[in-house]
Amino acid sequence: MVKRKKIPLFKQRGFRLFLMTLPFIILVFLLQYLPLRGWAFAFFDYKPGIKLTAEKFVGWKHFSGMIMDKYMFEDIARVLRTHWQ
Repeated sequence: MVKRKKIPLFKQRGFRLFLMTLPFIILVFLLQYLPLRGWAFAFFDYKPGIKLTAEKFVGWKHFSGMIMDKYMFEDIARVLRTHWQ
């Protein structure tokens, strides 16, 4: 049996490729996934200066209010129509 020489981790090709892609992975996380944390504010009665965990959870109240209001629904539909054209 032939003994294989152990290659240090930093000299392996796969590790070097990973290090080259690491800045892009970090940028994708920072610019794409981190802002999604702000979506939680839509489900609470948020008041500035108070922790979000101390606020009352209202669920879909704000979304159903937008859909039930005739004028708001028309505005949303108009914006979506112009966006998709």
